[in-house]
Amino acid sequence: MDESPPDWARYLFWLISGCLSVFFAEIVSGSYLFPYFTFRGLFIVLPVYASHTLVLAYVVYRFGKPRLYTLFLAGAIFGLYEAYITKIIWNPPWGEAIWLFQGVAVVEAMVLVLFWHPLLSFILALFTSESLLSRSREILSGLPQMFWGLFATPSRTYLVIFGAALLCGLYQGTLVPSPLYSIASTVAAGTVLGILIFVYRRMGLHMYDIRKLLPTPKEFIILIVLLLSMYAIYGIAVRREALPGTVPQLIILGTYFLLFGLLYLSLKRSRRVRLPSLNFPVRFSWLKYAAFFIATGLASAIMSLAAFRETAHTAFWYAGIALGLILLALSAIDLLQRPETSGH
Repeated sequence: MDESPPDWARYLFWLISGCLSVFFAEIVSGSYLFPYFTFRGLFIVLPVYASHTLVLAYVVYRFGKPRLYTLFLAGAIFGLYEAYITKIIWNPPWGEAIWLFQGVAVVEAMVLVLFWHPLLSFILALFTSESLLSRSREILSGLPQMFWGLFATPSRTYLVIFGAALLCGLYQGTLVPSPLYSIASTVAAGTVLGILIFVYRRMGLHMYDIRKLLPTPKEFIILIVLLLSMYAIYGIAVRREALPGTVPQLIILGTYFLLFGLLYLSLKRSRRVRLPSLNFPVRFSWLKYAAFFIATGLASAIMSLAAFRETAHTAFWYAGIALGLILLALSAIDLLQRPETSGH
């Protein structure tokens, strides 16, 4: 559709995108059974994730192109909310930090800032939103070329979906208290998200381009004000006693400065890159949708019974850190290369 969507259609897109971000971040991590059914889920968790997703997506699409490295840097900024809002980066609520350096929980910070939020909360959630809720496929085009073949045929797409479900389920299973929790969380999430997606697609709203579904410049300013307000309010109201002294805060502020600088350069570079138009777009089907949630629930239930699940949880963390460090290095190297007419 060439015309602009009505405001209510864009707001529904915002809601579903926020729900997807919460699913990949909070439900896959085993933090909530399904957070939207609680006061904290509806009025704290969902607004925090939805506003971060929309603000950062607006920045990427408005001032550049959604290339992998640009999205990664934006998602790393997303992850820094775990400092001032939850205080996890300074003082994990589940116990002593694995490695505390100058007041910063280094391992937890790297997991959240370089892996969990960039890849799951932001990139995977936004990729899913674009694939299910719009006709555009810019994120797929912005991936390095070696990934394009994974979606070239329906059978390969099913393998990707199964692989993603397996990883999500296995990680969730390292933290859930029982197989019942695994099944209940995935069934609840799949049902609620499925209803929202069904209504959205039934009305034909998925035929709009994602750029037309994102906030307008005025709405972006409103979302920025809302986001900063949440930082101020929750920074004081949520675990205020966990706020550290000057040095740990300066380290996080310095990290913000560094990541914003890298994101600025990546956005500037991405504007000079022409993304290709792929002729094998990811197509939605309810069979793929159901397969993902079934596989996730079963993998989680099986892992929840495993005797080695604590070891598996640790392995996931350090594998995620390694992947995040690799992507950070590649993002920096990418800034030094000449632009190409590809998704690199």
